[in-house]
Amino acid sequence: EKGFDSALEKLTVCPDISTFNLKLSFLINTEKYEEACLLYESEIVNFNFDTETKRLFALALLAVGRVQEAEDTINEAFQEQPEWEGV
Repeated sequence: EKGFDSALEKLTVCPDISTFNLKLSFLINTEKYEEACLLYESEIVNFNFDTETKRLFALALLAVGRVQEAEDTINEAFQEQPEWEGV
């Protein structure tokens, strides 16, 4: 967990979707689910969220008990990538 926290300190800016997803992943791995939800919901970014972003957001939503929103997000991701096993 210390490694994730250290990485989070360095990930202050997310210039692309891969970095954004990495930050969401680190937040989830350190059980900072509320923070992950807030990041997804409030971050002003210059790119569109991809299927992986939505999958990670759904995991965070489930962890904080927002089950219906998690299901809606997974359904949206599944519509984008119906054959992707990660969804």
